[in-house]
Amino acid sequence: MIITWQGGEKFTVRTKNAVVKIGETVKINDFEIQGEGEYEVGGVECQGMIDNIFVFTFGDIRLAYLNNLKRALRENETELIGEIDILLAPSCDSVKQNIQNLEPKIAIPYNFENLDKFCKDFSCPEPIDRIKIKKSDLPEKTEIVILQ
Repeated sequence: MIITWQGGEKFTVRTKNAVVKIGETVKINDFEIQGEGEYEVGGVECQGMIDNIFVFTFGDIRLAYLNNLKRALRENETELIGEIDILLAPSCDSVKQNIQNLEPKIAIPYNFENLDKFCKDFSCPEPIDRIKIKKSDLPEKTEIVILQ
């Protein structure tokens, strides 16, 4: 799986069988996800939740996308999202709490209005163009990845 940031809230996730475009709309290959519900396209499972939260399963890797959620997740939302490997979350005031509650292996913040504040709470590495991930590459504790 390769994740690239397209600016704003937009990401592209590429796997062997699918291209997932995440942003204002969510598409798996050419199929547009229509909000809440469960979908499976190109070997990718997607669960759309309230507030445009999406959880994707790419084989053995689970990724949550919080869209432009500018608040802490509610307890029931955290439970619905469940265990995840990768979190794509806006760098708003509640991002620290959402990372701590979800405990992803990799957290990728975006919409950098508050990146300086975010980097005071977390050790931020140098930005990279993309990240290539396999399940065996996932760290034991949460690591921050900054995409450019």
